[in-house]
Amino acid sequence: MPEKKKQLVIGLTGPFGSGCSTLARVLEQDYGFKVYSLSKTLKEEWSTTEGKPVEEASRKKLQRFGNQMRLEVSFHVWAEKAFKQSEEDNAINDSSLVYDSIRNTAEVDFILLKFVKA
Repeated sequence: MPEKKKQLVIGLTGPFGSGCSTLARVLEQDYGFKVYSLSKTLKEEWSTTEGKPVEEASRKKLQRFGNQMRLEVSFHVWAEKAFKQSEEDNAINDSSLVYDSIRNTAEVDFILLKFVKA
């Protein structure tokens, strides 16, 4: 019986233009990781809420929307939504994962709590 490979979960954070999303793409394309971007989740929600294509959103509008949701829902709202997407894709137990665009410690804590077994 083949040995089950260990799951690797990586969280990426850094300033705009630092290369985190590029690294996520490399991990996906070259190493088979499944990538879940908190920023992509935010953009999709903004587009749905505003009824506009995401191309119309400036960085400032997206930041304002993201922070508003953090205050109204929870500081880890975007991590929770990205995690739920990975659950819906059945990627939680069998895939190595990358969570990209982490912006605060509450998002880090949320992801850690989902994967760290006590």
